Amino acid sequence: MFDGKDLLALSDAEMRDVRGRDIGMIFQEPMTSLNPVLTIERQLTETLEEHLDVSKEAARA
Repeated sequence: MFDGKDLLALSDAEMRDVRGRDIGMIFQEPMTSLNPVLTIERQLTETLEEHLDVSKEAARA
């Protein structure tokens, strides 16, 4: 249960809405959780674009 929702009963689409918007994970070892090929800015803006459905420009603002 999270915020009154049974997470195990949610569809994949509903879980995508919960992840990143309501629930997030911060890994303790950044060397294994960040992609060394992409800039940190790109990795953060990509998350905003995917989970908050914002444009690249809005994610960078």
